[in-house]
Amino acid sequence: MSAFNDYLRHLIKKRNISISELARMTQIERTALQKSLTGDRVLPYDSVKTLSSFLQLTLSEKKKLLHYYNELFESEDVRESRKIISNMFLELAQMDFSRTAFKNPQVEGSLQEYIKNKTIFIGKSNIKPLIKIVFLEEMQHDNPQIKLTVPLTEEFLGDELLYVYLYKNLNMDISQIIMFDTSNVVNKINCHNLKNFKQVLSISLASKRNYHPYYYYENTSTAQYINPFPYYILTHDCVLCLSRDCNHAMILTATDQLVFYNKHFGELLKECSNLIHYTSDPLKILDTYDNCTDKNGFYMAMHQPCFGCFYTKDIINHFVRKELPFYDELIKTAYRRFQKLCEAQNFYTFFTEEGFKHFYETGQFDDFPADLVKPFPIEMRKTLIQKFIHSIKTGKITTGLMKADAFPDYLSLTTSNESDIGIFTTAQFPIQNGFSSIEIKEPGLCKAFHDWLLHLPDSNEVLSPETTIEILKNYI
Repeated sequence: MSAFNDYLRHLIKKRNISISELARMTQIERTALQKSLTGDRVLPYDSVKTLSSFLQLTLSEKKKLLHYYNELFESEDVRESRKIISNMFLELAQMDFSRTAFKNPQVEGSLQEYIKNKTIFIGKSNIKPLIKIVFLEEMQHDNPQIKLTVPLTEEFLGDELLYVYLYKNLNMDISQIIMFDTSNVVNKINCHNLKNFKQVLSISLASKRNYHPYYYYENTSTAQYINPFPYYILTHDCVLCLSRDCNHAMILTATDQLVFYNKHFGELLKECSNLIHYTSDPLKILDTYDNCTDKNGFYMAMHQPCFGCFYTKDIINHFVRKELPFYDELIKTAYRRFQKLCEAQNFYTFFTEEGFKHFYETGQFDDFPADLVKPFPIEMRKTLIQKFIHSIKTGKITTGLMKADAFPDYLSLTTSNESDIGIFTTAQFPIQNGFSSIEIKEPGLCKAFHDWLLHLPDSNEVLSPETTIEILKNYI
C-alpha cells in the first residue's frame, strides 16, 4: 500500500460515492480503479487528472493527490535528498552567525611542541586537536590561507572550518577541492554530494566570500583505496595528510614537501570546476536572480513573499532610488527582470508569516535594502497583497506559508529547472559585509534543490493555499 492509495480511498469515501458509480461516471475501468486502491496497479496520469476533476478536489487536495502519485515513481535517493535539504535549512535557521564578536584566539603551545618527534597519529581523539593547532597557527600569519582536499562529510572538519570564520576580523582564505560522486545518469540527485554541500553552504555564508570550494567527479566506490593518505591540509608551515576515514594522519614540515604539495594542489585546481560564484554587486545579483529564472517559471523560497509579477515600469521608476550612481543600469536590469516574472507561466513563492508581517508593517523587502528601494506605502502594500491573494485563488501563483524555522530568515533561494541555483543573503543577515549572492551551477545540486522547492506545497513544512489565504486576509 502507498500514500496515494490511502489518500485516494479517503477522498472517494469523503465524497460518499461507490467505486462502481465512480468508474461509470469517469469512464475509468472499474477493475483498474479497484486494483489501484489495493496497490496492485498504477493508474495512468490522465485517469488521475480525470478523478481530480470529477471529485471536485480543492487546490490543496489535488496537489496532495498528485504529489502522492508522483511519489510512486520516485527513488529513495530523491526522498532522502529532500530530507537533507530540509535539515540543511533548519540548521541554518538555528545557526548564530552573530558569534563573530569572538576575539581571535591565541595558540596554546606550538605545533612542534604537540607533535614532538612523531609524524604519524592514530585516532580522531588525537587528530582533532592536531587539526585545531594547525589552523590556529595559520591564523597568526599576516595572510592566512589553507588549501585542503578533505571531504566535508567529515563533519568535525566542516565544524572546524566554520569556527575559523566565526572569529572577528579574520579573513582566512580557504581553498578546498571536493570530490563529488559521479553517476551514469545526467542530473541524478546524489545524496553524497548533497551532504558535502550542506557543510559548504554554512562555511560560505560565514566566510565573507573568502571560502572557495572546487569540485571534480570520481567514482567513490573505487577511488582512493591504494593511497593510505589520499587527503591533505596544506598551510604555510606544514602538510597534514589524512587517511580516507580521517582516522590516521601524517604530518610533513620539510620545505621541499611543502613546495611539492603546493604544486600538486595547483595542478589539481586546473582540472576542477568552481562550485560557488560570489558577488556583492546589486546589478550582478539581479543578473543572478535572472539566471536562476526559467523562461516559463520562477521558483523562490524566502522570509518574505515575492510580488515581482505585479511590478510595472511605473512602480519600478517610483521606488528605485534615483540618487544611486548606477541608477540607469539598475532600472534597465529591473525592467528586464520583472518583465520576465510577469510573463512566467509558473510562479512559486514560499515565505513565513513573520516575514510577511515585516513587509506589511514596514513596506520594506529584505532582499532590496532601503538604500536601493524606497519602502512601499501602506495602500500600495494592501493593493499588492490583494492581487497576491487573487492570484493564489486563480492558480496563477503557487504558494504557502512555511512553518517557523523551516527556512532561515536571512536567505533567499531561487531554483531553476534548467540550470542554476541562487542563494542570496538579505538585510536580516547578521554579517553585514555588503549585499551578496552565491550561485551554484552543478547539475545534480540544481536538480535536488529544484525538486525540494517544487515538493514544498505537498510537504509538512508548508501550510495549504486556503490556510495561507485566510492568514493573509487577517492583515488587510
